[in-house]
Amino acid sequence: MHNTEKDLSSLQAERQRLLGKRQVLLKAFDAAAESTNKPHRLSRLFLRIRQTNEFLKSLERIEVDTGRARVQEAVTVMP
Repeated sequence: MHNTEKDLSSLQAERQRLLGKRQVLLKAFDAAAESTNKPHRLSRLFLRIRQTNEFLKSLERIEVDTGRARVQEAVTVMP
């Protein structure tokens, strides 16, 4: 497997992990929102959801850049 393909595969695995984590956080946020006496927990969960979303956006940017590098590499190799 080519390095770029391994990189993309690793990025996709990390994306899946983060999507699962975000789902768990969203469920916890929903449960905390139903309990009106846990504003601190809501704040912490909101922050963690935002951080997870930012990580997902970063992965997307890396995937785009890696995909561009792969295309560039393919063009360079072609006669």
